[in-house]
Amino acid sequence: MYRYDTTFAFPVRGVPQTYKAYDAEMVIRNASDGKKYLYDIVAIKENTGLALDLSEKARGRLKAAMQSDASTNSISTSNGNVNAKFSMKGMDSAYLAAVERGDTEAAQNAKTAAGEGSGEGRFSIKRTSQMTLAQQLKMYYDGKMASSDAFYFGETPDVLKKDGFNALPLAMTTTDFKKSTKQKHNIPRRVLKTLIEKLSHPLFSFSDGTRSGFVLDDIDGDGFKLLAALERGTNMDRKPVNVIQSLYGLEHPAEWIKNQIAEGKKFTLYDKEKANAFLQTYGYSALVGDGIRSTDAIVEDSQSDVKGKFSLKGMDSAGRQLL
Repeated sequence: MYRYDTTFAFPVRGVPQTYKAYDAEMVIRNASDGKKYLYDIVAIKENTGLALDLSEKARGRLKAAMQSDASTNSISTSNGNVNAKFSMKGMDSAYLAAVERGDTEAAQNAKTAAGEGSGEGRFSIKRTSQMTLAQQLKMYYDGKMASSDAFYFGETPDVLKKDGFNALPLAMTTTDFKKSTKQKHNIPRRVLKTLIEKLSHPLFSFSDGTRSGFVLDDIDGDGFKLLAALERGTNMDRKPVNVIQSLYGLEHPAEWIKNQIAEGKKFTLYDKEKANAFLQTYGYSALVGDGIRSTDAIVEDSQSDVKGKFSLKGMDSAGRQLL
């Protein structure tokens, strides 16, 4: 079984400029015929913040339309420093108009065109990049962080260039932060405060394309080895950034490692001594230039061209493989 996070919204019938929004998980069955089928939709939770954002913007568009010429079909923000969860100039009006008329293809095209899927226009580090991480955490836990804010962890450590990550700003959306600290995983504050330091000295990684999962020299709140899932090629504030998509403990590391190898992920060794101390517990060993070894499998390290589909979120707390 695979699990995908999803968010969906729809207008409330009979109540103009009002929306309902929900977060959920789609359970996908990997059938014997090689195809994937929707098995169930679980963990459905109302996203009141997104619903309020959409409803307020719908009312704002209506008000602006009444005050503008009849030929005006879009809304412009008063200045370039307005932060919004959805881009007022791009995806927002086109996307919601498509949703209202039930045109899902046009809605998706509007999201893609505005860069919403990669974070551009949806989240911003303009404000948080001027703050310390301690200040950001306090603002978040005091309930004062805007829904459009993303956490700013500083510059991506240079060592991660081995996995293709340039020294760009490292961010984490409040949505992914909440999942890692409250909803799905038990990541305490101490992990967040030392995350950049730990990312500067990872044990090893499995990666594919723009996504990499780094096993770190730390543990989560339940004592499981910490894994940080990062993605490059993302934009915020119309500038390139690297993002932390998930932080979680490897409750079933042997199964996770086996899955990464089976799916042909690229293995990169960073700290030979610490990596082997961890890997040997589960029947694996690693050498620079020789990859990771088990009794019946070898995966070449970053010197090779091994390619495959990377499972960004690995195994969840119940040992299920996630994407």
